[in-house]
Amino acid sequence: MAAAQHNIIIEEGNAFYIDYTWLTADGSPRDLTEAAAIFYFKENREDEECFVKAEKDGNGAVTIIDHVEDPGMIKIGIHAELLEEIPFDYGYYQLDIVFEEAFDNPIRLAQGRVTVEKNGACADEEE
Repeated sequence: MAAAQHNIIIEEGNAFYIDYTWLTADGSPRDLTEAAAIFYFKENREDEECFVKAEKDGNGAVTIIDHVEDPGMIKIGIHAELLEEIPFDYGYYQLDIVFEEAFDNPIRLAQGRVTVEKNGACADEEE
């Protein structure tokens, strides 16, 4: 299965939310009950270091719900604090799904470019 290609825009210092629904070839939702989702922001596609790595049951600042009332839905929410001072203007993201029985074989569900819109906040003036 080829990963879906979507480009996204995030705003530096603002919370980021996105939903994905994984449908099978016949259009029915994929059962994600035994799955975990991992969402990455990286500066370059080949980088091993991630700026943000969001996983299910993460540190509480990042939430990924891989099975909700809507089967096949993956909800991603990243708090604003983790998106402050992003060190790049353009980067890369990927969404991987891992099933318990094949933990060492993640499935790339989506990937693409990330454009970071800088917030343009004014610096504090010295008195």
